[in-house]
Amino acid sequence: MNTNKNIIIPEKNGLELIELGSDARLFGPAPANEMDGWIGSELPEESLVVAWLDYKVLAGRKNADGWMFCENETFENRYVRRMRVFTPQKELLIWRTREGFRARTRIDDLEGAGTYAVVARQALYGTDTKESPDENFSVLVEKRGTRIAIPFGNVAVDENKKRVFIETRNYIDVNGVGQYTYVDCAFGRFVDHSGNSL
Repeated sequence: MNTNKNIIIPEKNGLELIELGSDARLFGPAPANEMDGWIGSELPEESLVVAWLDYKVLAGRKNADGWMFCENETFENRYVRRMRVFTPQKELLIWRTREGFRARTRIDDLEGAGTYAVVARQALYGTDTKESPDENFSVLVEKRGTRIAIPFGNVAVDENKKRVFIETRNYIDVNGVGQYTYVDCAFGRFVDHSGNSL
């Protein structure tokens, strides 16, 4: 499932327990116009992005020129409900609250130690593909009408096992009553049904 050498429990039923080094930092609240500054300073490198807006979900890329979404779609920051900008080792999570926007940066060291996480693959909607108007994107669809464009060209899916997944790391720690529980989640990468990066 991943190349981490610190596997505690090998993959079983699509889950894998690993140990890694990880550091998280929270900031905010701030107005919507500060979001671009957070993204530029916390994740200046080329990244993937999934943005949950008030009216739709977008998946795309961020590079030095800005955002790249299917058909050059854009959005205003004020419509962001939640957004994950990520690479395989780093994620910036932004979410809207009543006080403004808050954010969390998480940086992982896959060779490190001290933090436990369950690696999982979350299946995306999409059991068929529709012709994409943009060669850099594939449009995943389902019979019931769900549609999402992902920032990878020529991806093929079907109703069986050939699907697209987002690989996540779900961090474990002890809560206030001494029980282990999930305390955070970060996106890592889009993968195919075999676990290979798209």
